[in-house]
Amino acid sequence: MAFRLRIASQATLSPLIDFPAMLSMPPGEVPQPVPLFALIQPDEQNRAMATLLLPNEVSATIIPMN
Repeated sequence: MAFRLRIASQATLSPLIDFPAMLSMPPGEVPQPVPLFALIQPDEQNRAMATLLLPNEVSATIIPMN
């Protein structure tokens, strides 16, 4: 839901979008806000494919444009 709200609030989309999400890690713990990133890439049929990444999975050279 947080990802959909973030996309809806953007005037233009960047290939890398940051957004907060409430996650429980490990499962069963109290949910905590966790910053996530979505890498959006087109596929062969001109649809979008999103890969969700944790902050430590994003290279320091990739800077969100939003």
